[in-house]
Amino acid sequence: MIIARSQMETRTLRRKTWQFLAILGAWTIVALISLTRHYMEESGSGDSRPFWKVFLIWLTCYYSWAVLTPALFWVAKRWPFTATRWARSLITQLPVSFAFTAVSILISRFFFCLVTQRPVADLDAYISSLHFSAFLKHFPLYWSTIAAANGLFYMRALREKERLAAQLELERSQLESSLRQAQLDALRMQLNPHFLFNTLQTISVLMMDDTASANGMLVRLSDLLRSTLRSSVNAVTELRDELNFLRAYLEIEQIRFADRLQVLWAIEPETTRALIPTLLLQPLVENSIRHGIARMATPGAITISSGIVDGALRLSVADTGPGLTQSPGEEIGHGIGLTNIRKRLKQLYPQQHDMEIISGAAGGFEVRITIPLALARAESSEELIAQ
Repeated sequence: MIIARSQMETRTLRRKTWQFLAILGAWTIVALISLTRHYMEESGSGDSRPFWKVFLIWLTCYYSWAVLTPALFWVAKRWPFTATRWARSLITQLPVSFAFTAVSILISRFFFCLVTQRPVADLDAYISSLHFSAFLKHFPLYWSTIAAANGLFYMRALREKERLAAQLELERSQLESSLRQAQLDALRMQLNPHFLFNTLQTISVLMMDDTASANGMLVRLSDLLRSTLRSSVNAVTELRDELNFLRAYLEIEQIRFADRLQVLWAIEPETTRALIPTLLLQPLVENSIRHGIARMATPGAITISSGIVDGALRLSVADTGPGLTQSPGEEIGHGIGLTNIRKRLKQLYPQQHDMEIISGAAGGFEVRITIPLALARAESSEELIAQ
């Protein structure tokens, strides 16, 4: 605790020292520029004194303002010249400027006496120094310092605003990333147990009559779960990786439904490197199986297709089942899986996606999704989607 307090005091002292040196250095530069200009305009004015001695006398005026600079910065902060307060600040600072100018002249006289070795306690000399020409020389320096203080405050506020904006943007980005990951994890938590329980139930039934099929199903389930555990936690993945996962999933479902389930693939080769939201197609296929194939006593087919339409990626999952319109009270496109897909598409592509849900009059159900086409780099599949 003591060490921390000592370090804080040391940092405070160091900061104040740097501020003092910065103020002194700034006024020294101003004095040097002013004196140089004076020599150039007056051609030396016939002054035979050494330059350094003249410069010391010249500094007495500007160092008086260096002494007052911290107080002037307080005044500038207390009555800033903003768009809504400049008139009130001007009226307030007018008398204050005369007071500071008078104090500056007196301090300058004190420094002048020290440099020229004149009596410091000569009260009459101090009073006589408060003349019009001295005010004319010192008065602009007050407003120059106030203007510099307001400029520094404005730049500091601008930098702070930019820093806060960058911090808010970073926090927003991190929050969105966390939200997407949480929703993806929630989706996996919804899908995996449901699929796992159905698969284990099918294996249990097959063990009674067809141990070879049950064993094959266990092997495929093991491969699928291993693939799920190894899968990236990114919000997007390549279409070919999603299709590999989907093929493993459908192999298990085809064992479960036997001849009742036929899968047709219509994948354009140039789309396999396209980036899509992770687990986008699986819930669509699951819906087709649950609401289509599982409700039919006759064989049915699921068609999974991809293509490029007008420079965008179009994905489609269609089935030959009865369609959702065959179920009284069930509204098309408002299941948990489809609702999650809508939310994820809206987050990833706010104004650049389209999701069509089509139910044919004679049965069948199709979901078409159109998203911006973004191809993964050849060396990496972790490229972010171009917004």
